[in-house]
Amino acid sequence: MCCLLPVLGLAACGAEDDDSFEQQKAPATEPANHTVDSANRLRAPYAYNRNGSMTGVYGALEAGESDYYSVTLDFFDAGNHQIWLKDLSNDLDLEVIDWNDQSFLSQGSDISNEVIYLNTGSVGFFGDGPDEVRILMRVFGKTDTAAGHFTLEFWTYDG
Repeated sequence: MCCLLPVLGLAACGAEDDDSFEQQKAPATEPANHTVDSANRLRAPYAYNRNGSMTGVYGALEAGESDYYSVTLDFFDAGNHQIWLKDLSNDLDLEVIDWNDQSFLSQGSDISNEVIYLNTGSVGFFGDGPDEVRILMRVFGKTDTAAGHFTLEFWTYDG
């Protein structure tokens, strides 16, 4: 029994490290992400895959509202990005705001897919560029009565 206690102690210590790998379950209803400050944070996709890496969300927009999402990127996530708004059930639009508060607007017609291209090649450890940037995405209706479902995808490709 004396030999078993140290082994159990090591196992208990190691268990804490595994906590960071637990899956976080989404709430049953979408949080009220109707402001910049309450934007739902998406994980950053990795830039190491030549075929691209994606993060995204299925969303439902209420009439008269805007839904906000954000992605924080560092040097390892930097590259060329495509932000897609697709699988629309109504005429919704997409706005992307970069770290310099520059706005990019995509207003496709009807329920066609929309895409915005962005490059974060200036993000780095050294030089004049920022170490980390936050990209903000806003999904909104073409009219005040537009409501519907959508898929928002944030793709990263090697820069």
